[in-house]
Amino acid sequence: MGIVFRQSSRTTFMSYVGVAIGYVNVLWIFPAVLSPEEIGLLRLLPSLAFLILPFTQLGLSQSILKFFPQFEEGKRKNELLSLMLLANLAGFGLTLILFKVFETKVFAFFHSKSPLANEYIHVSVILVFILSYLVIFESFAKSILKIVFPGIVRDVIIRVLYTILVGIYFFGLISINQLVNSLILIYGMALGFLVTYVLKKGSLEVSLSFKRLTWSRVKPILNFSFFALLGASGNYIILNIDQAMISNVIGLKGNGIYTTAFYIAIIIEMPRRAISNITTPLVSKLFKENLNSEVNQLYKKVSINQTVVGTLFLLGILTNVDTLFAMIPNNETYRAGINVVTIIGIAKIVDMIFGINSEIIVMSKYYRYNVLFTIILAVVAIVSNWLLIRKFGIDGAALATGITLVIFNITKLIFLRIKMDLWPFTWNNLIVVMIGLATYYIVLQIPVMGNLWTDLVLRSVIVTIMFSLPCLLLRVSTDINNVLSKIRGFEFLASKS
Repeated sequence: MGIVFRQSSRTTFMSYVGVAIGYVNVLWIFPAVLSPEEIGLLRLLPSLAFLILPFTQLGLSQSILKFFPQFEEGKRKNELLSLMLLANLAGFGLTLILFKVFETKVFAFFHSKSPLANEYIHVSVILVFILSYLVIFESFAKSILKIVFPGIVRDVIIRVLYTILVGIYFFGLISINQLVNSLILIYGMALGFLVTYVLKKGSLEVSLSFKRLTWSRVKPILNFSFFALLGASGNYIILNIDQAMISNVIGLKGNGIYTTAFYIAIIIEMPRRAISNITTPLVSKLFKENLNSEVNQLYKKVSINQTVVGTLFLLGILTNVDTLFAMIPNNETYRAGINVVTIIGIAKIVDMIFGINSEIIVMSKYYRYNVLFTIILAVVAIVSNWLLIRKFGIDGAALATGITLVIFNITKLIFLRIKMDLWPFTWNNLIVVMIGLATYYIVLQIPVMGNLWTDLVLRSVIVTIMFSLPCLLLRVSTDINNVLSKIRGFEFLASKS
């Protein structure tokens, strides 16, 4: 778990640098420069690309993570890379055919409430091509346990490029049409950075020679990729269907407000993304070596680490949510999303508490079951969004996301318990939740201060101290304590075991 915590800590740090940049963008720059409709459009186009992405990728990114340990020796990893790149190109060709077949229905979907989206559908199609290769090279980076730089690309560089382009638009140097089309430039540059890094660090080369890729090696990859395709399709639907539905039912303005609020809450899951990036290849190796007990230990440690960090950031957001919205330019418009922050925040912490259940199932011999779970939950996500958005607006989209995540995690938890005798929770998870509830109640009693920044900073400091101190003294997470104990003056926090 040491390498997991070190790599994920570094990646989490960079993620929060990106979040800081993103907060400046989302809370101040975008609302000040762009209309809610324009923000909704900029958010919708990449989201649509992610919805289509699985059909281009054909399950390749998960296959890389699962089978890379078998190809590490010699030149075989180069042949694996080449195979994945060619297969992805074929997948994109299939995507173009499918898009042409359903083009009329796609345009009809947005015609009523979001006609502006139809003018830029081509951007989403091109982004599918770029993102598919971006995800493939991210998977290779994970496989060689290099997750920090890919995190910098995704969480920092892309957001900085957004800031620069919106700034250029603000000064009237480009039109809104050029700004929207510049999404292609942003993600294209990100792909270029990542390709250069992975090829260099992984000693990888693109080769058209496939002498070592025998059918006996390729067949299990194809078999796994098929099920990974179905599972990935469900996952991307669960994560992106809300924006498409909101744009269809309410319009781009509603999507702009929703995604602004959603982003405020998304800070909570940054540690989960970083930990998932490094644990997925480790879980694959542990299963390869039949170390199920080690998987269970990893499962528990990830759960408690994510519970501690996620709860701290959830408390920081919920106790400051009114202040955060008061800081947004034109905040009277965006305050309609305040309930979205609370609902999504709680949903994300629930997802984190359940740990790496998805990663374990995908990397185990039971990976086919993940497809079943994901497809069922994708249907739940579509139906719940369709019904709840019509009844509760953007709050309904947040509720649908929350319901889907809770059902998703409980289903997988039960499956792992029955099939593999794995369990992520200890009493320390409950202790952390109780400390969090007590902290939240006490901090809410503090009167609001006149200056917004003073209130934000002091309330955040109080939350951090009141929550962190009991967690550290009770040693609920040995990993967190051991990392902090290396700082001078904090040696007493080291685990006694």
